[in-house]
This record gives sequence, C-alpha cells and structure tokens, in this order.
Amino acid sequence: MPRHYRRSSGISEFPSDSGLLLFDPLFNRLLAFNQAARLLWESIDVGVSLDGIAADFVAKYGISLATARRDIDAMIENWQALGLLGGDDRPVPVQAQDCTDWPQAPPSAWRDTAIYTVRDKTFSLASEMPDSLAMMRRFFRHLETPDAEPGLRLEVRQTADGSPALLLNGREQFRTGDEAQLIGGISQAVLEYLHPGVEWLAMMHGGAVTRNGRGLAFPATSGSGKTTLIASLIAREGFTYLADDLIVLSAPSGHIVPWPMPLNIKEGSWTLLSRSHPGLNDAPVHDSFRGAARLLVAPSSSWYADPAPVQAIVFPQYAAGAAVKLTRIPAFEAIARLLNDRIWLGYPMTDHRIRAFLAWINATPAYSLVHGNVADAARCLEDLP
Repeated sequence: MPRHYRRSSGISEFPSDSGLLLFDPLFNRLLAFNQAARLLWESIDVGVSLDGIAADFVAKYGISLATARRDIDAMIENWQALGLLGGDDRPVPVQAQDCTDWPQAPPSAWRDTAIYTVRDKTFSLASEMPDSLAMMRRFFRHLETPDAEPGLRLEVRQTADGSPALLLNGREQFRTGDEAQLIGGISQAVLEYLHPGVEWLAMMHGGAVTRNGRGLAFPATSGSGKTTLIASLIAREGFTYLADDLIVLSAPSGHIVPWPMPLNIKEGSWTLLSRSHPGLNDAPVHDSFRGAARLLVAPSSSWYADPAPVQAIVFPQYAAGAAVKLTRIPAFEAIARLLNDRIWLGYPMTDHRIRAFLAWINATPAYSLVHGNVADAARCLEDLP
C-alpha cells in the first residue's frame, strides 16, 4: 500500500474552521467532511506520509495508533472511491451521447398527458413512459385545466437505452435514470416558467412556512415528521404555508419562493391533523413509499405569496416521547446535513454559486429541533428570535 497520495487535479477547497468542504467540478458535487478529514487533506497536500499523519492523529485526538491508522485508511478508501485522490490519473465520468434528433423522431404515443394552470400560467406535462409521472400527476391534479392552451410544453421521452429525457418545447434539457432528478428538473422548469427572470440560489429537500413575514425553512429527510409539523403549524394563527417537499431560494437574497404543493400526510398523522384540517378525512387515499397517505391541498392563493426572507433554518426530527429541544448548530453542521440529503446548486455548479450559498448559510441561524409533540414544537418555534 503506498504511503503517499496526491490530490486529484481540479478539486477546489472552501475555507472552513469547522471541517473540510471540497468542490469537484468534474462530477458536479460539493462534499463536506469533519475536522479529522481536514487535517488529513492538508497533510496530504504538503507531502506528509501516512505514518506521520497517524502520529499527528494520536497527538491531536488522544487515540491509539491502531485506531488512527484504521480511521485514516477508511478516509483514504472513501476519497479514492470518490475520485478525490490520484493526481491527474482519475476516472472520468462517461457522458451519454445525445444521438436523438427529437424533431425527426417518430410521433410519440403518449401514455400520460395533462394541462395545468398555476399563477395564471398554463403548461402541459406529457410522458411516453408508463408511471414516470405518476407522483407529479397526483400532486398537480387539483390544478388541471384540460381545455386551456399551454404556453410551455414539458415532455418526458424515452431514449434508445430506455432512460427518460426531459424536453422543454421540443428541446432536450437532460436525460437521467434517476427519478428524483427527473422530478427536480420538471419542478425547476415550472418554477422558471412561473417566475421568469428569477435566478436561483439553491433548491433543497424540505418544507417552509412564514411567520410575521419571515420564513422558517425545514430541510429534512423522509421520516423526520417534517410534513406533520408543517401541517400543524399552518393550522395555528400567524403561520402561512410556503412549501412541503422543495425549498426554493432565489438569488442573491436567499428568499424562499413559494412552491405550495399538497402536503402528503401519512396515515399515522391523520387522526392528529384531522382536528385542525377537517377536510383531510375526505381526501382520497393513495399509496406512498411509506404506506397509505392523503393529500392536504393548500389554497390557490398560496401560489401568489411573496418570497419570504429566511428567519432560520430548522432541522426537525420527531422522536416519540421526547421532550422538545431546540439547539443552535454551527453553520458547517447545517451545510453537512444539507449535503447529505437532496440539494441542487446549479448545473454545472460554479465557485460563484457555492460561495453565494455558503455566505447565505453563514448569515442564517440554524437549529436542530427534536420533539415528541407537534404542539410543543410549535410553541418553541413561536419563541424564536
């Protein structure tokens, strides 16, 4: 095993006192690592051997030499898999060849097509691939206007290798085998159509509400209880709904742009939320990847809300029986949490966009919220400065 390594060419590092942030433009990704990784990365850069780095780990962290070597080996293996080490000899992603001339392609036999109107703007969404838009259709159904004339045509076409390609008014934007990326691309296209001229700072998985004109952003992984918390908040006086699955930030301000899609309420929360949202009991039941669910549709006026400045970023986590606890967390921890879930910082990502997003994160208070009761969590959030 070699005792010296070289960083891969083209990797950018962003300053942080709390860890290590690396940008790899070749793979269009931003990565966050802890302080120990930062020490290893800096030591590799100046040519310190792994034995020397292990000795530094022992001195700095008070661990055994065997533990230090094991930790270093694990980080090295991870970085090699990510292509961060290897100098100029690094794997290059294979780019799919665009061989489809869509205007000359045979007419599509659409499997799914619909027309929607949002904010007085009409667009169509069609797919020739079965089930590819099932979730989008479900969430947009209440906005259907079948007799309207669309100003934007979104199409999902099937490529020769079977993967979907997204077309806007007949022009291909990208192709992907990742369903989440496809849905994200459709969402971005609709947002740009609804808000022409707006530049985007970031799009994150999560929800948002406003209180007294200021936004609370709730980035959260699936299963965190985020949707139940948001549904509870908007039933209380002073809170208004902005988004449940996608937090959209405009540039350069970082204000939250409304994306008030229906809230997908899982079965375990029906009884709790039906008290404050009586119509929930009458909503059709559908299957989600976490079981039976019903949609709570926001008022159409929600689409016309003004973008809101962000008061705080709150990472919620429901834990049965837990006392409510709101804890301020460092900006670097907030960044690491966001990067571990779905976040979009542009394609291709640029140093400028990353620096703007990091500046927004550093200027915005971030909290961890653990709770076992949504009413207690709501009262805690009402007391945020």
